[in-house]
Amino acid sequence: MFSLSELATLIRLVEKEGIVLYEHIQSDDECISNDAADFSVHIGLIAGKLQELYELEWQEGSNHLPYNKLLEKL
Repeated sequence: MFSLSELATLIRLVEKEGIVLYEHIQSDDECISNDAADFSVHIGLIAGKLQELYELEWQEGSNHLPYNKLLEKL
């Protein structure tokens, strides 16, 4: 199992990858755009699983931000 710190890092990395993929989806190159769109589905699933894990482990009063605040730091 991952610690909250590790999950927070993974969540931020996946979120940043999602941003990059969104930029690629906007590409004029149809192949790049389609590949990015396909991969973004997987990134979305991973992001959802990481969110679920983080919210299960997070507790009020911990030294970690709640999930919704975690993404504001990006």
